Amino acid sequence: MTNNINVAIRAFAGGVTFGLYTAYILVINGLLLGTVSGIAQRLDFAPNLWGFVVGHITLELSAIFIAGGAGLQPGWAILRPGLLSRRHTLVVTGRRAVVLLSGCGLILVVAGLSEGCISPTGLPFIVKLIASISSGVLLYTYLPFSGHHR
Repeated sequence: MTNNINVAIRAFAGGVTFGLYTAYILVINGLLLGTVSGIAQRLDFAPNLWGFVVGHITLELSAIFIAGGAGLQPGWAILRPGLLSRRHTLVVTGRRAVVLLSGCGLILVVAGLSEGCISPTGLPFIVKLIASISSGVLLYTYLPFSGHHR
């Protein structure tokens, strides 16, 4: 849980570098996951790796991508403020980005609980996959309706 929250915060904070560090964090973490899965496949360890990861990967990756997107917002506001002043655009996007990051923290706590309680168990792969898909469906059903004020 701590590592994933750390990655999300770094992806978010990278926005102050006009998004360069955010992009770096997202690319490096993608390469790391790809490299580890490639090595696991080569060593015939992939079923073990995916059997562990599948239970929590949907929430974990979603939260990290959302945090990265939140981090890119202030950088974009500095580069392209639109019709508002850079300062005003930065304040507006900064507030929105902090709300997104807070939500990511909650998502990562749930992902961490899943990683600790579901992933290391001897449950069948299909049960872990169903847990992952279900959590993803719940998250992506909630997201379009969150943050809207009447």
